[in-house]
Amino acid sequence: MKPEVFQSLEARHIGALTPNTLSAISSDKIKAIPPKSFRGLTPQHIDALPPQWLKTINGKQWKQIPVQSVSAFNKNDIKNLPKQTIRSITTKQIKALKPQTFKGFKNNQIAALPSKVIGVLSVRQVRQIKPNLIAKLSGKQISALEPSTLANFSNRQFRNIAPQSISNLKPQHIRALSTKLLRTMSGNQVNRLNKQAIQALTPKQIKAIPLKALQAMTFKQLAQLNQKQINTLPRQVINDLNDKQLRGLGLTGVNLAQSRPNTRTKRDNARSIALERRVIDAQDFSDPMVLNSKPETEPESITFINPVIVEQNEW
Repeated sequence: MKPEVFQSLEARHIGALTPNTLSAISSDKIKAIPPKSFRGLTPQHIDALPPQWLKTINGKQWKQIPVQSVSAFNKNDIKNLPKQTIRSITTKQIKALKPQTFKGFKNNQIAALPSKVIGVLSVRQVRQIKPNLIAKLSGKQISALEPSTLANFSNRQFRNIAPQSISNLKPQHIRALSTKLLRTMSGNQVNRLNKQAIQALTPKQIKAIPLKALQAMTFKQLAQLNQKQINTLPRQVINDLNDKQLRGLGLTGVNLAQSRPNTRTKRDNARSIALERRVIDAQDFSDPMVLNSKPETEPESITFINPVIVEQNEW
């Protein structure tokens, strides 16, 4: 039959075809089938569809496939869908895909998923995405994830989030992160966290971030830390910051020299480095440090206290 004949097919006609008959339709005729006619596809039809069928389905046709039929797609079927078709997937359809189906997604397909679709993915679905594909998610896509979903990334998945994408994380995402995940962060990721994300870090979370990753923080980021966050920074991190970073903390080279370990008591050390925290206007500064790191053991932390309090207590 000529392709023109298929232009008149309705959903009921498609539904009446046997899986074998449907799968035998050639690509040029598939293109001629009206989108609404795809409402007639059953799970049995989906199971029988060959690669050339899947490679031919366009976005408008895909949108009309019933949710219960979409659930029949497997990881091999997904591999054959064009990225233009993937862009048309609806939130109801994506939720119907079995978790193991996500093992079939390829680079350009993951990048093509709409943010609103990413936002409804379940933990089980996301955990099946290959870690290297996580790097293809844009900042908009990452920020669309539910905090609880992001918090359930595997270590390898979290480590593969692109630095330019991690910059879109919101405070609620940061608050949901476990110390286990934070131990995998690289300097490239840490120094791309936005102001709100930095401020959302708890002392416990800061302690979990690798030393080299903390040392990659920029002037602007360090200037946003509050007193409790500063007090959590390990001594080794403070010692290895450059002058610009130290200014972000309100420290100078003299302050730093005074803070180095010696034979004095902890109380004397605290007194020698006591300084008042202030937020510094960092609009004219940037610090494009690039560091990668592996988790390290946590050294002794340095404590900052307000000098006014020190004087009042006559230490």
